[in-house]
Amino acid sequence: MADEGRTMKFENEKELERRLRRWLEEKLDKRFVVLNGKKVTDIIVCREYYPRAFFLEVKLHKFKGDRIGIGVEKGKGVQPEIVKRTPKYFEKYLRWVLCDNRQNERKFVFVSTKTIKKKYLSGGEVGQKYNNIKREIFNKEPLLTKDKLIEKLLVWLKKT
Repeated sequence: MADEGRTMKFENEKELERRLRRWLEEKLDKRFVVLNGKKVTDIIVCREYYPRAFFLEVKLHKFKGDRIGIGVEKGKGVQPEIVKRTPKYFEKYLRWVLCDNRQNERKFVFVSTKTIKKKYLSGGEVGQKYNNIKREIFNKEPLLTKDKLIEKLLVWLKKT
């Protein structure tokens, strides 16, 4: 299987994608992280001057439970993968906007993946059982009004 891409036909696009990921992982050094997830994030903002892509993960805390779910069941999905593997690019260009929907007046938290990973993961890590952000994030991080959130977002988008 020296160059299976040249000699084999692919069953489907999913197989091509899986193999391309593997080839990249085999050839790239540790300065690169190839994610398995396809859906990158909830919102992508592209800056046209000094071009850059910014990513926002948006989470709404609902009335049930004491945690905010990330990804899909059993620790799968791109959100848990980003939290677990912490690619440096996403640490700089991805932020989480969490909204506490239990209050009459909406309040928001604006944090990095690093903050979530260090302080607020249920069980202290991403795994099959622990795929959540603790609700205590709303008690310990600054709560922002909509106007303050937008202000912080604009500063991050313009100065990063």
